[in-house]
Amino acid sequence: MDRPFYSVLFLGKRDDGQCEEAADFCRRKFNPANILLGDWGAPLPDALTGWSGDLIVSLRSRWIVPPDVLRKA
Repeated sequence: MDRPFYSVLFLGKRDDGQCEEAADFCRRKFNPANILLGDWGAPLPDALTGWSGDLIVSLRSRWIVPPDVLRKA
């Protein structure tokens, strides 16, 4: 079965087993899957500002997603 052509932005916590499993799921099920994992205090990744797509998934994310990024989903 082919992956659907929905793009996803996955935001999660670095070195967290559940986040890694969820990121792997997104890699298998979405095309493309943009995966961003971070630590407490890490700055907002530059990749967030240029992203646009279909879905945003946040699991234990270290960042607050800005409204302008939310509007791109």
